[in-house]
Amino acid sequence: MCSSDLMDDGYKMLQHVVRQVFGNLGQAVRLTLFLTAAPMLLLVWLSAQTVPGPDGMPMPEYPGFIFLVSILNLILSAWAAVGWHRFVLREEYGAGIVPQWHGQNVKSYIGRLIILVLVMILIVLAIGIASGALILATQSVLVIWFVAIGIAMGISWVAVRIGLILPAAALGEKMRIAESWQATKPVSTDILVPIVIIAISITVLSGAVEAIFGSTLVGLVLVAGVYWIQILLNLSLMTTVYGMQIEGRSLS
Repeated sequence: MCSSDLMDDGYKMLQHVVRQVFGNLGQAVRLTLFLTAAPMLLLVWLSAQTVPGPDGMPMPEYPGFIFLVSILNLILSAWAAVGWHRFVLREEYGAGIVPQWHGQNVKSYIGRLIILVLVMILIVLAIGIASGALILATQSVLVIWFVAIGIAMGISWVAVRIGLILPAAALGEKMRIAESWQATKPVSTDILVPIVIIAISITVLSGAVEAIFGSTLVGLVLVAGVYWIQILLNLSLMTTVYGMQIEGRSLS
């Protein structure tokens, strides 16, 4: 495949992902916004109430409470992700401000997400060890910067390649990591375009928001909104690739 074909197919994929999110923004809000924001809203509310935890420590700072909120955040985020995958792939609409509840699918999604994260951690450690020698040898900030960007892009690429196990879990389908890797082989270069452009766009946009609004409440809300959009775009990229490579859908 020549570079022009790569760019063309990659841009088509990017356009499809963007249309998927912004063309269904109302449903995206209904299916995912409350569930992803709920744990943070709980922490903010408790901080305002200064509810004491064990030993008089403020509840939001108590390790046991932080662990419970983290578990809650994982469950709600998986619920939202399952809802979004099912909306795109099965046209399944939500119930009020939350998606329909598919307990077994959410449980499977969490399990596969944990496996995915563990694989990513092992890859990061391996790359870190391999690139550590180069960084120590050069002692160059520019090299460190390029290595960091390369690792981030590489991890994102691998995550999409093996990440089809997530939309599969959302639909109640069985899929192994090796099957996802093999299924994404034909589009392994195409997916680089949306990965890179989404990452650059989000970085620039969040940086602009922080530069303009600083650490104000408005700034924090807007930055949170930017990263919510990033999550939706990344989920939609996996959903798009799943639809293409597993269900035989076109990008039209």
